[in-house]
Amino acid sequence: MRKQTKLVAVLSAAALLAIGASMTSFAATPHWDQEDGEWVYLDRNGERVSDTWKKSNGQWYYLDEDGYMAKDRRVEYSDDLYYVDENGVKVTNAWVSMDNDDLLDDDDVSTVWYFFDGKGKAHGFNSNGNGVIKKLPYGNEGKTDYFIFNNEGVMLSGWQKWSKSGENEKIYWLGDENEGWARTGWQYLNVEDEEIFEYEDDGDPYESEQWFWFDTQGRAKTNGTEVIGGKTYIFDSNGFMQDLWTYNATASTATPSWTNNTGTSTKNQAAYYVEDNGGRDKNWVFAYPKTNYEDYDDDQYWFWLNSKGLPFKAVDNSSMTGYQTPGTAIRQDDTVASTDANHDGDAAAKSIKNKTYLFNEDGIMLTGLYELTGVHKGTSVVPMDYGYYYFTIDDSHSSVEGQMVTNKRVTIDVHGEDKTYYFSKDGRAYKNVIISGSVFGPNGQLITSYGDGSAYDQVTLGAALTKKDDNGKVLVPAGSRVLINGNGKIKQNGTVTDVNGDKVTVSNYIVTQINGVAVN
Repeated sequence: MRKQTKLVAVLSAAALLAIGASMTSFAATPHWDQEDGEWVYLDRNGERVSDTWKKSNGQWYYLDEDGYMAKDRRVEYSDDLYYVDENGVKVTNAWVSMDNDDLLDDDDVSTVWYFFDGKGKAHGFNSNGNGVIKKLPYGNEGKTDYFIFNNEGVMLSGWQKWSKSGENEKIYWLGDENEGWARTGWQYLNVEDEEIFEYEDDGDPYESEQWFWFDTQGRAKTNGTEVIGGKTYIFDSNGFMQDLWTYNATASTATPSWTNNTGTSTKNQAAYYVEDNGGRDKNWVFAYPKTNYEDYDDDQYWFWLNSKGLPFKAVDNSSMTGYQTPGTAIRQDDTVASTDANHDGDAAAKSIKNKTYLFNEDGIMLTGLYELTGVHKGTSVVPMDYGYYYFTIDDSHSSVEGQMVTNKRVTIDVHGEDKTYYFSKDGRAYKNVIISGSVFGPNGQLITSYGDGSAYDQVTLGAALTKKDDNGKVLVPAGSRVLINGNGKIKQNGTVTDVNGDKVTVSNYIVTQINGVAVN
């Protein structure tokens, strides 16, 4: 919507006649007259008056330095700027446009605009500091918005850094030269303006267009967060809306990469803002663990965010929001190098909707079989029991991914071989235990390395065996000789021929005779 052009009054024929009539007044009385076709005002001595305003029929006219009535021009008078139209009438409450003949030091602007108030004075002219900001009507629909005028009275346009006297500069977008009103609310705008925006080291902005949010006076939000429509957003020093992992400190165009922060302030921690949308997220988010688009890893991971968008992490600093004293997690079911932070290292567990998940020091949710030592769950000061735990792997990244398996027998690919575990109600793999006639050994795996299928082999136990959920009561003492087959089953009672052809008798799991000879 463009402003109406030159909203100036036009003198009626009656008004002109009225002025003419005044010229027939007595010569000794100050009066209007015409000389060489131009209106003048003569004083009592018949001399032309100049550099002043005179009123006629309710309208004001200006007599220039030569005493002629000024027309269609700017008038500087008593430290103010005015405009008189083509009939010489002072313009009030109106927009006026002019060609930019060095009125504004900007070669890209061809037309400049002024607004003259109810007294005919141009807004901003001879004002202190950078000019003034005014809420004014424009267009044919009675809209009102904020406009900025410099101290020459010229309306500003485009990108501007502007401030009232004594205040910090704010960023405004004022549209093109025939618009000028300050935009408010959300705006997606081109940012290729080196005088306004800070650029990266290579001289290029992040993107040619960015999202901004302007308040009701047209000021872009910068350097921090703003709650808009019930969601929290964050903006850098340029006013660019940030997304992905972004620090809650005073933002900058050089947003740091995702790192393991140890400061005590939540401002030093990276919170997650939805990609492209920008609203700060919470609960589960599936994301890249880096903040910069060009730094994305090949894989995305699950993170759990609190209400401030901060991920739950395993970091040895209890004063940090969302962080937990870490224990050690060593992955067992793949060949990833132990130096890979996504798989081995510090870890902490968290219960979410009655399911337990494991997270590393970067907040990445871990999946797979882990040996856990000293790992804390939530805010508990007592760590989880040492042992092996399995956190569900799901290549489709469904809602069950990462959930700790409990009360269940599971077969897992461990370094290319299928290994079977049985996990307790607390998630820890049973070790040195007999469950439903099967033996799970010291590393929690079902023992299948003896015998051949259903054929048994004699095995001397290195550790005592207990029974599932029997409070550690010894069922078979360490050092006992037992029969175990290739399916992991243990012989409880009876006589069988083992893989070596010996007839072996067992009683309560322990070998008592071999080929009829008692075993001591």
